[in-house]
Amino acid sequence: MEYLIGYRQWFNSYTSELLKDLQYKPDNFHLKIVHTDRVIENTILISESLKLNDFAHKSAVLSALFHDIGRFNQYCRFGTFKDEISLDHGNYGAEILKEFTVLDDLSSQMNEVINNTIINHNKHIMPDNLSDENTVILKIIRDADKIDIFRIISEQNKMEQSDRTVMLDLDRNHAVSESVYKQVMKGENVKYSELKSFDDFKALQLGWVYDINYPISFKIIQQHNYLENIYKSMAQNKYSDDIYYSVKNYVESRLKDNQ
Repeated sequence: MEYLIGYRQWFNSYTSELLKDLQYKPDNFHLKIVHTDRVIENTILISESLKLNDFAHKSAVLSALFHDIGRFNQYCRFGTFKDEISLDHGNYGAEILKEFTVLDDLSSQMNEVINNTIINHNKHIMPDNLSDENTVILKIIRDADKIDIFRIISEQNKMEQSDRTVMLDLDRNHAVSESVYKQVMKGENVKYSELKSFDDFKALQLGWVYDINYPISFKIIQQHNYLENIYKSMAQNKYSDDIYYSVKNYVESRLKDNQ
């Protein structure tokens, strides 16, 4: 992917400069670099499964590279990944790319698609005013992003103590709140602002399966046992049981539908 080299060089230079003056824990900064690489990998897998044309494939991969570009300075400035108390990292990412004219050598159409995707990859609800092609690319990035966050949280659960920044500075007590439980069981997207505990965050993530779009995404999630790993790290009670078996059955039904 020669087209990616120059953009990756800019990404590496930009993040390296920020890292020099970082006053917070560097592990979380590096975590987002690894996350970017994994989202690119997931994006390529999904894109190839859909047999996208060159324009769409290139747009998707570049969107993956820059989808979280706003996260790095967000963390440097605020020491958090919590948008509600800092800034919207999707909007901020698009502003950074514009400020540094990173995408100016692309066609205006591709530039617009990538910007739309970065701005909307983290939004609670997808916009309904994008072109069909842009909608597909946005769905790919949202899937690829969620898949790797499943991985990150699964790995956090293996640690003796999860990192508070990664877990959005939430309360460590093991309790899924009633409002989060009801929303997930209805297949609704829970807003981050409604989360109160680690288990709320994990319940929200389990509920992400209702927002997954493509067959290969479901396959990846199942192959790595991400849902089971997250569920096992939660307090075992009616709320966590109901949520887990509901999302597990949904994933299995979607996989069966696409056999």
